[in-house]
Amino acid sequence: MTTIPSGAARLSSSATRCVFRQHVSSCPASFHVSQQVRRASMKKELPGKKKNDRKHFLVRDLKDAEQFALTDAVQYLRCFEIGKDQQRSKYELHVKINTLKSGPTIKNRIKLPNSVRSDMRIAVICDPESKQGIASRKAGAHIVGEESIFEDVRQGRIDFDRVICHTNSVQKLNAAKVARILGPKGLMPSVKSGTVTTDCAGLIKGVAGASEYKERMGVIRLPIGQLRFTPEQLSTNVRFFLAALKRDIAAMNDSIQKSIHEVVLSTTQGPGISLNGDYRSSQSLREVDFIEKPIPAYILSDIVAFDTSQKSYKPPEEVTKGISKDEEAT
Repeated sequence: MTTIPSGAARLSSSATRCVFRQHVSSCPASFHVSQQVRRASMKKELPGKKKNDRKHFLVRDLKDAEQFALTDAVQYLRCFEIGKDQQRSKYELHVKINTLKSGPTIKNRIKLPNSVRSDMRIAVICDPESKQGIASRKAGAHIVGEESIFEDVRQGRIDFDRVICHTNSVQKLNAAKVARILGPKGLMPSVKSGTVTTDCAGLIKGVAGASEYKERMGVIRLPIGQLRFTPEQLSTNVRFFLAALKRDIAAMNDSIQKSIHEVVLSTTQGPGISLNGDYRSSQSLREVDFIEKPIPAYILSDIVAFDTSQKSYKPPEEVTKGISKDEEAT
């Protein structure tokens, strides 16, 4: 062990670092290159996520998929809504679009032949004492005003489903700074969405009962009917919506390739059932045969287990309606 002479001066910390840098710089260049190569090879060996180069949203192959006619899908889905409030339970349509991940999306508003929602609350931003304000109330507006609506929004009291703004009140709307609250909820009026107008009363009649739909991640979802709807009413709404959707796709630029890939029907509590485009098939269920015909396994797995301890099972009135006593006895 070497000893420092008592008369020798000690190196300061800065001097020590200087000596160390000189030592490192004197190392051969090949040493540093070999260290870098070794570390780079170690990084390549580490497992990492594979880069997804898919440009289109993933769609499943329908060649071997189990699909149903509309009447069969309706009968199966009603099983999941037994005992539920029919005013709250609704049919919903999911349309899978074959489209690119990047590019414009479909967004529009539609008023179905058989209205799904009739209790829509519409707020009108305009002078409540003006002719437009009075006409808006008569047309069925839930609330009409300017500063009163702005204050309710700031306080978090948003008890309306749509907002319409008169052109004369746009400047006050922008000055109120409520866009950061209404915008994320999809309630901010704009010329692009058609909710800024000079005829508020006329727009209320067009918006009341209408539904908005928007493409998200290659899928468009829309409430298509109430649970009390007949299969005929539901079929009318489905065909009307798909026709409107095809018009939206046709109106786009020719360079944008979009097409309808799959249509799925579901309910509030039920699963999604893929539709084959038919209203009724040759093997479609009759109301009297519905209880006896087996339900597909993937649907049956989601149904709540039936209480087998009961000695008898009484079908709901909606199933047995129209069945004669002779058929019921069999």
